[in-house]
Amino acid sequence: MMKPKILCIGDSITRGYEVNIDQSYPSLLGMYLDLPVINLGVNGDTTAGMLSRIEAALKFHKPEIVLVLGGVNDLTLKSKPNVVFSNLVNMYRIIKHYNAIPVPCEILNVVSEDQIISKSSLFLAHKKVQKRIQKLNKKIRAFADYDNLAVVSFAGNFTSKMYMDDGLHPNVLGYKTMAETASICLKELLLK
Repeated sequence: MMKPKILCIGDSITRGYEVNIDQSYPSLLGMYLDLPVINLGVNGDTTAGMLSRIEAALKFHKPEIVLVLGGVNDLTLKSKPNVVFSNLVNMYRIIKHYNAIPVPCEILNVVSEDQIISKSSLFLAHKKVQKRIQKLNKKIRAFADYDNLAVVSFAGNFTSKMYMDDGLHPNVLGYKTMAETASICLKELLLK
């Protein structure tokens, strides 16, 4: 019996920003589950960019499960949460069309402004960005519940010690925590 293939699509957080690729959450997830995991994270990507490449990725890789983590770049660029959510839902539908299981992922929170070491960060408007992230995460969770989908909640398991100096990207400990969180969710899904 072939092992199920997992695809992770997203932005720099999926890609493994500023860490070795084997320290990214998709790489660690593959090790934890002993399954092939494809990392389709692109630095700076938005949900519109992800949406434009999802179909080709599904045709080429033919995964059984697809984790979708995106939206923080959209929200920092002041895209409306409803537009971002629409892009995510369209991706979930396309994934289902290709007979794969979509797994929505809640976006990580950004750390508070007083915890940021790098004050030159794009993410200094934390209160506004954080409110948009929380609003989008509620929509993601509600849709997953409505559509009976497993959802990975990265947002709740993080402390400020798991972020890089920019207050947005995980550090090595953060990526490890993400992989552990995703593996718990996927183990339950794989047992069904």
